[in-house]
Amino acid sequence: MDSNTSWDRMLTTHASVTTAGMESLSDSETQPTDRLGDLYARHVPATIGFAYLLTGSRVEAEDLVHEAFLRVVGRLRHLRTADAFDAYLLRTVLNLHTSKLRRLPS
Repeated sequence: MDSNTSWDRMLTTHASVTTAGMESLSDSETQPTDRLGDLYARHVPATIGFAYLLTGSRVEAEDLVHEAFLRVVGRLRHLRTADAFDAYLLRTVLNLHTSKLRRLPS
């Protein structure tokens, strides 16, 4: 899957994110999709590096991070602080990777 396609799908899927869960990310005049873009740009590049260390493949790392980002963004309102986003994203990447390894045949 092209990374631009998955990014566009993510923005379309989460365009209805409420501002309540995103208040600390930017000012109140910014659209939710703009804040998601800022969040993505801030956290995903380093997270892809972490996922690459786990998978050994750039493509698999990007897929893993995109999936984790979608999951975390869907649960933004459950974060206690905005600072927890990075840790939550990294942990989600690790959990998804572990789940995928478990599903591999022995």
